[in-house]
Amino acid sequence: MQNLSKIATSIFYFLVLIIIKINAEDNTIKVLINKPDINSEQYLEKYNSLINQYFVSEDLFNKINIPPINITFAYCSPVQNDGLNLERYYKIFNKNLIVDVEYARKLNCTLRELKNSNYDLMIVDDSFLFVDKTSVKNPWVSNFFSNVEIQTFYLNFDQYKLNKTDISHHYEKIFDDGYNEGQYGLPYELDFDVLYNQKLSNNMKSLKLEKRILNNIKSVGLLSKILNEKHISRSLKSDNVNDHMDIGLSDNDDLMNSLVEFIKNHLNIEENEDSKYFTKFYTDEVYSSFKDYLMEKTGVSLNETLNTSVEDIYQSFISGKTKVFKGKASYLHELKELKNITVSIKNMPKNYTVVKEKYVIINKNTKKDKDLLVRIALQLTSKKMQLYRAKHFGSIPTFDLDKVNNDEERHQYCSTNSDICDLLQEIRPINIKKAIRKNKFSGSYLEARIILPSTLREILLTNNYTTIIGAFLATNESMPFMAYFFGNNLYLVITLAVTIIIVEIILITVVILLLKNKNHSHLKPISPTLSSLSILGMSMNILYPILYFFLYSNTLCRISYIFKLFIGNMILLPIFVIIFRIFYIYNNVSKVYIGKKINDRYLIKYIVIILVTCFSCSIIYISFNKIIILTSGSLFPHRYLFCTFINTESYRIVYNIYYIIFVIAILVMLVETIKVSKKYSLLKYAYFIVIYYVSTYIYDTYTYNYNYREYILLTFSISCIYTLSCLCCIYLLVGPQLINILKKKKDKSTIDEENNIDNINIVDFIPSVNEVSFNRTVSFVRDKSKNNIFEEDDPIANNPNNYFFNKTLQRLSSQQQQQQQQQEDYEINGSKEFILTKKDLDKFIN
Repeated sequence: MQNLSKIATSIFYFLVLIIIKINAEDNTIKVLINKPDINSEQYLEKYNSLINQYFVSEDLFNKINIPPINITFAYCSPVQNDGLNLERYYKIFNKNLIVDVEYARKLNCTLRELKNSNYDLMIVDDSFLFVDKTSVKNPWVSNFFSNVEIQTFYLNFDQYKLNKTDISHHYEKIFDDGYNEGQYGLPYELDFDVLYNQKLSNNMKSLKLEKRILNNIKSVGLLSKILNEKHISRSLKSDNVNDHMDIGLSDNDDLMNSLVEFIKNHLNIEENEDSKYFTKFYTDEVYSSFKDYLMEKTGVSLNETLNTSVEDIYQSFISGKTKVFKGKASYLHELKELKNITVSIKNMPKNYTVVKEKYVIINKNTKKDKDLLVRIALQLTSKKMQLYRAKHFGSIPTFDLDKVNNDEERHQYCSTNSDICDLLQEIRPINIKKAIRKNKFSGSYLEARIILPSTLREILLTNNYTTIIGAFLATNESMPFMAYFFGNNLYLVITLAVTIIIVEIILITVVILLLKNKNHSHLKPISPTLSSLSILGMSMNILYPILYFFLYSNTLCRISYIFKLFIGNMILLPIFVIIFRIFYIYNNVSKVYIGKKINDRYLIKYIVIILVTCFSCSIIYISFNKIIILTSGSLFPHRYLFCTFINTESYRIVYNIYYIIFVIAILVMLVETIKVSKKYSLLKYAYFIVIYYVSTYIYDTYTYNYNYREYILLTFSISCIYTLSCLCCIYLLVGPQLINILKKKKDKSTIDEENNIDNINIVDFIPSVNEVSFNRTVSFVRDKSKNNIFEEDDPIANNPNNYFFNKTLQRLSSQQQQQQQQQEDYEINGSKEFILTKKDLDKFIN
């Protein structure tokens, strides 16, 4: 009994602990922040304490009507394996570029927390906020992080009615930078690069100089000092503390920022010369000049500068080892609290500096009340809170300083921090996301940030400037594939162009000959008009890739999909109709007027209706889908564009089902009419379809496919083969008939006989095969050897239930005398043959 009591007590306490833990979690708002550059360990503890004190001291829980909560700030903990797959992928396809694995690891860490519900709010840099925003998406890079746009994980503040008084204190441009088809970020604070100068006393200068002299003596040796006194003097002069400053570039963000600031501040690039500015990234001079600048300014080896962190140079500065260093404006607050040094602050040369903006975002996947989180976010970004953080942490508010005289809080900040306000009024801000992206067709900041800084670091040490130039080109110089193809492979392009032109001339010539001789007896059985439609479709399909020149907009992308579907139908529908006509005649078993239903003009109406229907359906379907322009980007040594839409898989399924039904229907009709198909050479249509489908599949799959190393040569080869396969298809369709017309002139006697014959047997006008010579000829010229006697096993000839038979009955009823004679012939022959005049035949054909 006593044991049961202990067990019950333990269970009770366990449940109480669980309830307490659940309540504690419900009352805790977790906020993810980035580590600061300096004093990151002490910073987090102080930050948590002071922010929570602010909420209590300002009695915000009652003022904004929220329950007592605890706000906990924390850093993200990356997984070590993150980024390795991306690095491996680049090594396979573009091994010259260096992937910043550390950046990929940190980014994936933040994304992982966004996808989960561990953190409710996040404080992120502007470089992260819309890191994958671009007009041209690189799916191969994006898939390593997120298959969808990162902003889909953010809560849209526009869903909540924000009071203008709560957001009016923000500088308008900074506030707008948090907008992308919705307000996803509220401005939190900002920071920018400055130069710090330490005012040393004379005693400290003497001690510092003496220490450097001793270091130089030790490094060169006493004997060398005596023998090379002049050399030592030059060394000491160049090592004077007044000439150098410390720059910590172990962080890739700082390295990239420094390059952009160097170009703006030292290469005479004015603000209105953006086009000239970007061309600097494509020259060796800018990188060699940047390298020389770093070594000259720091006075140490380049390798040492690239491996020195901001924390290192900060500690060196406050210990008096360095007089000048480059840092963030927010460091000023902490530096002023140090009693052993006096510092001054100034802007970068020409006032160009990279500005880092920070924003509050709400995790859309959080389980907390969204309305509560919006109110907390507004408090974290309020004027009073920003002034509070400026006082305790030195953070810089996002105020509009143009209104400083009209606002008490702004005036209060600038009175206390006049140095910062003066600098803010003078700076020429650089948005790093825009600074390394040429235009809207350039890669996203995510794509550029992955490879540019790490590749830059490598080439500064190896002097292989071609690699970094290629990296900038791969992330910025977008072009359609055909433009890239033309620009880099002139001989292949000329060869392909000549091939296409020759084939196009042949196709157009064939169409002209078909239409010119459409009433010729050799051509009528193959329907010249319908065959011409198929040939024109193939002609357009060969020219279709030219659209790749112009795929710079969603509209043109939609047109390309619609055009492709239209071409496919234009090629196959006439072939389908020709086979259907034979099938229809062969299987018709009732006495109906089928001639009018299957003549060319009647069937073309159906083709037009189907084409218009498919055209309309494709327009509707594609118009209601979001089009996206894609690129292989920096993953390959080019950046050509192609397009697709969101529901492309469903489109392909419908597209494939549609054409599978087409093919199955054609095969069924050919099988059903297998006897007549073999006898009258109808199997050529089956060969036509097989060749067309196989060549089209290979053409669409393997051309313009950068996944293959020799994709240029592959595209050229398959394009040539495809154009030749089109010629093969056309030969199967109309080749023998046209060749026969061109080779042989009509015998005059035969022509006269045709014109004078009044009674014609329909079997004489079905395409025939010369089994002896294997030379297939199709003719409407009467074959005298048949002598108007039908073969016993000919299903078309033996089937009286067709249009010709019915027309004969009409003629018999209108001509009583002929009717009696023809009725006798009909009874004698057992319905095996019927007589048709040439006039009736012309009505059928036309």
